[in-house]
Amino acid sequence: MGLVIIVLILLVVAYYFYATKISRVKSPYTCLLGGFWRAPKTYLIESGTELISLYIESNLKDAWIIIKKEDGFILNDPVEIDCREIESGGTIKYEVSFNGIESQDFPNKQHMIYYPECCKLILYSGDRIYAVLYKDCELTEAAMENHFDIKVDADSLTEQPLVEEDDMGESLENDTEGLE
Repeated sequence: MGLVIIVLILLVVAYYFYATKISRVKSPYTCLLGGFWRAPKTYLIESGTELISLYIESNLKDAWIIIKKEDGFILNDPVEIDCREIESGGTIKYEVSFNGIESQDFPNKQHMIYYPECCKLILYSGDRIYAVLYKDCELTEAAMENHFDIKVDADSLTEQPLVEEDDMGESLENDTEGLE
């Protein structure tokens, strides 16, 4: 009986460790983080920036961030991200690391709040907000269509298809008639 209790305790500890340390996705909404995120015009005006855009790959590990002010780009870099969910409910809170960013204007370790009901992200550190972003669903959908939909037309082939009038003995169609 004591052995059964020890095994159950070990299973509970192993599950807790997996759920809190290893598993990347806890909330069902976390998988919706992938896609294009943009700052609204009102936030851009208030923050003195021209453009803030974030693209998160569906694997939730790779991203591209662009931040531009009037005097030039602050960031325009691909980054690896590490999102660790720290709280969930109506909103989901994450600790986020943007690996590869060395900027005074955008720290590489931040917190992120995700509002799934309105597709809104807030990136902040301490009492400073670095970005308020909304998901650009049209751009995300277009990117996914282009990513998974490979279209091949006759002009894009390396070797043009043969037309019967242009057949100069390259096809086997006329050569096999006498072999019957």
